[in-house]
This record gives sequence, structure tokens and C-alpha cells, in this order.
Amino acid sequence: MIMKTRLFSRQRGLSSLARRVAAAIVAASAASASPASATLITLENFNAVAEFATESSDAPATKGLYSWKVDGVEHITQQWFWYRAGTTGGERPIDTLTPVQAVTLDVDGTPGQDALLLRYRDSAATFEVSVRYTLTGGATSSGGASLEEVIRVVNLTDNPIDFSMFQYVDFDLNGTAADDTVSLSGTPINTALQVDPFAEISETVVTPPPTRYEVSEFGVAGSLEERLNDGLPTTLANTLGPLTNADATWAFEWDFRLAPRGSYLISKNKSLRGTVAVPEPRSLLLVGLAMLPFVAIAVARVK
Repeated sequence: MIMKTRLFSRQRGLSSLARRVAAAIVAASAASASPASATLITLENFNAVAEFATESSDAPATKGLYSWKVDGVEHITQQWFWYRAGTTGGERPIDTLTPVQAVTLDVDGTPGQDALLLRYRDSAATFEVSVRYTLTGGATSSGGASLEEVIRVVNLTDNPIDFSMFQYVDFDLNGTAADDTVSLSGTPINTALQVDPFAEISETVVTPPPTRYEVSEFGVAGSLEERLNDGLPTTLANTLGPLTNADATWAFEWDFRLAPRGSYLISKNKSLRGTVAVPEPRSLLLVGLAMLPFVAIAVARVK
């Protein structure tokens, strides 16, 4: 089994945040960082909590980011990464690689660890994949939060490697699955937008844009989660949507050649916004009628 608003910051803001995170990681070796003693890891920042299962042996069947609560409301089922090294064979989730490092740290000095660095290496020590998450919460009851992600693939050999990275996302906004709509946009395509009646999530790939992309419904024949796990090489279908009123999922694919001892960097950001439901006129009328006895008592006391 295999998760919108406009970005809180533009590319300049993301670059600035990336520099702050990098500096914090260096400083953390002496202070604020802590090795994640368990492979189930929690990040917290203001009104947001994100939970991760980072190794294939972890108890949750769903690996990667399996919970993202904002103001106590759950919004995700899974967000995670798959890789394929070479041009043949199927892709695999990165948690099937050998774990090298899992470190949490506090970037902004507020209570709770709000950043996570994960590193994985293949058994032949030919490449490494690292993922860095930085969680930024909003004010209490705002319904807003964001999650920055930076993915780096490093070639550890003196030979080029053909490589593919996949991101799979299954948001169930407000904890409901069947009422979401998702579409992809941008020139080139680099943005996903998913909405339900009471929340929205957007993801923008800052750099580089994905090679391919796809929207799909969860659980149907030939769905994304099925194809990413069938042992066969997957090529995303370049479908943009909109996929409406469905258990919506989407994926991005990056295909590239790693130069000898070279690396490849992907940077992107997810921004989540909840909305406040406006009561229907009938509900307002009922509330007004319910208040009439109290209004009458207050008037009687004044007299």
C-alpha cells in the first residue's frame, strides 16, 4: 500500500532556508542534532506534526511520510521515494537500501525537532541517496504548514550511472479519501495542486522540473502504487488531470545520468492550507432560534 496553497516562500526564500538548514546541520554535530534512535521519527513545529517510517523493517506497512497533522487534523496516507539504477529492472523504495544516517535537528530554535536528514547506500556502495525534510508550522488554528524536501543522489564510482528517482504522493486531505481533486501544471510541468472541500495542498518543484509525471486514482487496476511495486520498470504516463472527486494520487519522475563521482539535486516544497467551513443558512437559523430563550431572559433582567 502506498499522500494547497501558494508557497509560503518563493525560490529565494527556499534557497535561504536551505542555507540555514545546511548551516544548522554543521552546527548540529556539536549541539542540537540528535541521531534518531528509532526508525519511526517525529518532527514538530508550531501547529504541525509529521511522522516517518524510514526503514523497511519498520512496523507501519506504509513507509516514508505516513502522517502529517496540522492543528490535529490528518492530511496524508503516504509520501515517499522510489529509485531505479540502470535502465533495466524495476524501481524500489529507498528504504530497501542500507540505512547510513538518520538525524533530526532543530533549525529555528523553537521547541521540537523540525528537520530530518536521511542517508541510504546501495549494498555495492555505488551510490547514495539522501533526503532532507524541513517542517514549518503555522499559527495555532491557522490550518497552514509547509514541508521542504531536498533529495540528493551521489555517484560513488568512477563510471556514469543511469538513474531514475520517483516521488509518490497520496494525500487524503482532512482525513477523507474520496472527495479530492488533483491536477498538475507549470511550464514545464512542476506543480501539483490537490483540493478537497476544506483543505488544499500544493507542491512546487523548485529545481529541476520532473522528466515525467502522472495523476492516478488509488486502488484501481494499473494505479501508481501498483506499478511502482510490481518489479517492472515504470514510465509515468504524463497525465495532468484534473482527477476529480477521487482518492487522488500523483507522482513525479526524474531521469538523469550521474557523472562519475557526480551528484544530482532535487529541491521542492509542499504548502498545506486548511479552510474554515462556513455554516449553512439553515444552521445559522437553528443557532439563532436556540439563542432566543437566553435573549428573552437577558431582556427581562434589564427591565
